[in-house]
Amino acid sequence: MKRFKTAVPYVLSLGLALLLGEAYLRIFWYEEFRLWDNEINTAYEFNDRLGWFPKKNIRMNQQGNQNYTVVHNSRGFRDHPHQAKSKKRMLFLGDSFVYGYDVAQNERFTDLLAKALPEWEVLNLGVSGYGTVQQLLLIRDYFDVYRPDVVFHLFQYDNDPANNASNIEYGDYYRPYYVLEQGWLNLKGVPVPKGIRYYQREYPVLFRIYMVRALFKAYMQLKHPEIRVEPPPTNELLLATKKFVEEKGARYLLGFTQYGPNGNELAFCHKHQIDCVELSSDLRYPDFGQHWTPAGHREVFKKLFHFLREIGIDGKSSD
Repeated sequence: MKRFKTAVPYVLSLGLALLLGEAYLRIFWYEEFRLWDNEINTAYEFNDRLGWFPKKNIRMNQQGNQNYTVVHNSRGFRDHPHQAKSKKRMLFLGDSFVYGYDVAQNERFTDLLAKALPEWEVLNLGVSGYGTVQQLLLIRDYFDVYRPDVVFHLFQYDNDPANNASNIEYGDYYRPYYVLEQGWLNLKGVPVPKGIRYYQREYPVLFRIYMVRALFKAYMQLKHPEIRVEPPPTNELLLATKKFVEEKGARYLLGFTQYGPNGNELAFCHKHQIDCVELSSDLRYPDFGQHWTPAGHREVFKKLFHFLREIGIDGKSSD
């Protein structure tokens, strides 16, 4: 009994300290430790190779600049059901601009292209937030599944170089990364650590406590700190994707959401014999990543269709 009475003040002091700490974090560090649901931890799930991957067989609403519906097929892609190959295939790699963030599925430029090229099956393997690293790993994982004749790789000028320079996205999501060592690309950060947002959804009651969030963040920062890769090996990643696709017997095409001010993209494509095109459009939403509007997707489709015809890919021939 005496030991119990002696321990009571310490227990009460500890409890009071925890309560004060919780109140302090909620008042003064609200933004730092605030958790919210977004596309990556609602429509996607944790993947220890790619960081995140779309959930399979789901239908749900997403809210960006507008409310829109996403439907994922049995493999997790926002696309029509993928059956056995029955005609030529054109596969699209990219991030949320290919995935079609903020627009209905049938409004995307890939779906418009599918209608314009009935002799081709157009496959959309866009995944929001993916950088060139994850796109390279994705095509390596799925090429033999789909056996495409053409792989069109859309490079997002605004953020792909930054994505390739870090192992963390949106502050809480880990991704794999490549470093250039003695001229070779070496994959790092795999298996990918599981970030706090996924634990938040698995243990929602526990992660309502800000002290838990703070301790978990501190633990992750110590065990899995942010890695910066400077300069990011973006060109090497594009060339590695091209090499893989062509060694598999398919044609590699490269698109840019816009060219930079120095025109380096054209010089890069010319040097490495890559057919490329700028798919820019000013028809964008103001927020949530400034993605193309439905009219923007139509404009991009027209540019893409014209480009494909110029290089000999149309509804009649793939030569």
